[in-house]
Amino acid sequence: MKKFHEIKLPYTTHCAIPAALLLVTCLVILAFVVLPGREPLLPPLLTDGHGGGNLSSCNIFKGEWVPDPCAPRYTTETCPVIHGNYDCMRCLAANVTDLTLRYSLRMAFQTALRAAADAPPGAGRRRSRSRRTVVVRTLSPSHYENGTWNEDGDCALARSLRRGVWEMKAVEKDMYAIQAEEFGAARRASEGTRMLLLDATEAMALRPDAHPSKYRPWQPDRFNVLRDCLHWCLPGAMDACNDMLLHMLLHYRN
Repeated sequence: MKKFHEIKLPYTTHCAIPAALLLVTCLVILAFVVLPGREPLLPPLLTDGHGGGNLSSCNIFKGEWVPDPCAPRYTTETCPVIHGNYDCMRCLAANVTDLTLRYSLRMAFQTALRAAADAPPGAGRRRSRSRRTVVVRTLSPSHYENGTWNEDGDCALARSLRRGVWEMKAVEKDMYAIQAEEFGAARRASEGTRMLLLDATEAMALRPDAHPSKYRPWQPDRFNVLRDCLHWCLPGAMDACNDMLLHMLLHYRN
């Protein structure tokens, strides 16, 4: 598995840390945290530009896919929730060479966003609107080449791409722009709801190798099936989205 990497988020480190180094690190942190009269010296790693952090210029959504020596985090056997239709690890696609990678219509989207931002508290609950969090993930582009899903299109690339190599389709560019525009409108009208935009489009655009394509267990005839170049099946892609989501929930205000 490879990681989507520009910076290493603190909770995405999976390699074992030497015990001595861990002990020294803890002692240094405690020295700064518990001494009286000192301000906390552990601000969030990143901010959204409004929290006053020193690294506000960093963008967790911009980066490259790089090797991760500790990957993969799971396999077909260790993760029981992988849907069989999108589990190409089970039948390992012939073009998979590296498992160590780690990183609607306008009105319909507008309606969904505004409903999420303005939804009343749940029945029987008294909840402050300012405590509600709405996360919107931007679209995940498909990677069909030489045709669409019903025109014998396929995604045969075996490796992740570098930035600037893949060109999104015009309709996907339009949908992405609409998402960003309508998200901004919904956030301005949210009246205190914390609105977070998880911009995973570019990271996902660089992973054409992570789609099931024709390698799905329930389709034994792999040479006469519809290719799936939209969903994800290999470690890395959705893991990056989960890492981004966790970081935003912990450190982003709005």
